[in-house]
Amino acid sequence: MELGYGPPNDALARELRQVACAAATVRAALDASNFLPDGFPEAALRDQCAALVGLPEGTAEMCRPQLEAARNLLPKLRREQFQEANETGADDGTPPLERGGHLDLQIAGLIAAVTTALDEYRHQAQTRFDDTVRAEETLRTPDRPTLARIDTATDEVVANVAGVISELDAKGVSATEHGDVLRRRLKDGQNLSHAARALVHSPPIVRRWLTGVSEALQRWPTLVGKAAHALRVGLDIAEPWVDWWERFRQEPLRTTIAAGRELQGYLERLERSQRPLPEPRSIPTWAAAGGSDPFGDWLELEVDGIRQRLRWIPPGRFVMGSPNHEEGRFDHEGPLHEVTIGEGFWLFATPVTQ
Repeated sequence: MELGYGPPNDALARELRQVACAAATVRAALDASNFLPDGFPEAALRDQCAALVGLPEGTAEMCRPQLEAARNLLPKLRREQFQEANETGADDGTPPLERGGHLDLQIAGLIAAVTTALDEYRHQAQTRFDDTVRAEETLRTPDRPTLARIDTATDEVVANVAGVISELDAKGVSATEHGDVLRRRLKDGQNLSHAARALVHSPPIVRRWLTGVSEALQRWPTLVGKAAHALRVGLDIAEPWVDWWERFRQEPLRTTIAAGRELQGYLERLERSQRPLPEPRSIPTWAAAGGSDPFGDWLELEVDGIRQRLRWIPPGRFVMGSPNHEEGRFDHEGPLHEVTIGEGFWLFATPVTQ
C-alpha cells in the first residue's frame, strides 16, 4: 500500500534524517578527497547524495524509488571502486581507493542508513521486493546527446524547484499545512531529478530502477497540481494573496512542472528505445505492410495509393481524462475515469484537428 504524499511519520522521518546525514557526510568526504582515480563516478555519486540529502523534506511515498536505486547503486560502486590494500591497482599503475579509507567508510555508513530506511518503508507499506538484478534487465549506456539532454533537463528542474521553494518560504506559505505539502511535493521532483541523473551516469543502467524513478516523475505534476489547488483554496482571499498566487501559478510553478515533464519524457524514451520488441502479429490479407516497434504492432492500409497507419490496441484497462485541479488543464477536459477494453482492435494512428 502507498504511504501517501504528505510528511512521513516519525519512524520513517527518523530514518530519512539518518540517510540525509550520512549522504551529507559522503559529500563532505568527496570535497576533502585529494585523489580520485580516473573513471570514478564522482558526478553520479554527488547527484545520488543530493537526492538522499533532500529526502526528509519530501513526501513519504516518493522516498521509495530513490532509496531502492541507492540501495543497489552504492554497493555496486563500493565493489568496483574500492580494494583492499594487498590488491593490485589498475593496469596503468593508478593506485586504487582502499577499503577502510575515509571515503569508503562514509559510503559504507550511507549504505547502512539507506538499507535501514528502505526496510522501514517496506515494513510500513507492507511490500516485498526482489533486489536481485538480472542481466536482461540492464540497458545500454545512452549516447552523449541523450546524456546531455538529461543533464540539462535535470539542472532546469533543480533550479526551478529551488526558486519556487524559496518564494514559498519567503512568503511564509511553507509554514501552513497546505503550503508544507506543496513544498514537500515540489522537493520530491528535485530529489527524483538528481536520482535520475545518477542512474543514467552509472552504467549498466537497471531498467527497474530507471522505470521506478520515471514513473514517480510522471505522477509528480498531478501531485503538485493537487497540492497547489488545496493551497489556493486555503489561502486568505485578500487581494495581495490573489495577485501573488495568480502570478506564482502562471509563471514559476507552471515552468517548473513543464521542466519535470521534459525530463520524464527523456527517461521514458530512453527506456522505451531499448524495450524488447513483442512477437509480431500475423499480417491480415487486407494490409499492405505491418510489423512491430517499441510502441506495439502496426499495419498500413493502402487506398488509391495513399497509405494510412493503424495501431493495435490490446484489451485491458487504462485511465482517461485528467485530475480536476491539474495545472494547465482545459475546462472542457473530462474527469479521470477508468476505461475497460474487452477486445483488441486496430485504430488509425492519424493526427486530426479538434
